[in-house]
Amino acid sequence: MKEEIQSAAAAILVVEDDAHVAESLQCGLGEAGFAVATADRLAAADAQLAQGTPALVVLDLNLPDGDGRTWLRRVRGAGHRMPVVILTARDTLPERVAGLEEGADDYLTKPFAFAELLARIRARLRTAAAAESDVLRVGDLDVDRLRRQVRRAGRLVELTAREFDVLALLAQWR
Repeated sequence: MKEEIQSAAAAILVVEDDAHVAESLQCGLGEAGFAVATADRLAAADAQLAQGTPALVVLDLNLPDGDGRTWLRRVRGAGHRMPVVILTARDTLPERVAGLEEGADDYLTKPFAFAELLARIRARLRTAAAAESDVLRVGDLDVDRLRRQVRRAGRLVELTAREFDVLALLAQWR
């Protein structure tokens, strides 16, 4: 199962301005079988995202051109749902809670053990793969059967229960 997840979702974007940390993550994740792209600024992360959505993002919060949480809110607002693991020196409880409430799927503080980060990444990818099976995609329409939500181009569409059921059935048999 692990091989299937990694081969289907191998692209990881590391947003980290510390060159030593970014290089270590790129090497370690690469050795673990992932394709890794790095960005040392939020603008570079935006450019990477414009080229395609990665399977997962490892995000530092303290970046030269802005705060990672602000970027995360913007990315989530644009409809991107890939897992995001915050990896930062900000270790206070309010910071951790804010990061998770603003869209992160996991939060790990520096210094960190690479083995733990790798385990968290694999766990998030497994969870994302399971959640994806509950989402039917037709064009720019996402029908989430588990949450009973529909999004069009990333925006939530309000439907009655019966409308949702009919749309889910049509999406299933497209």
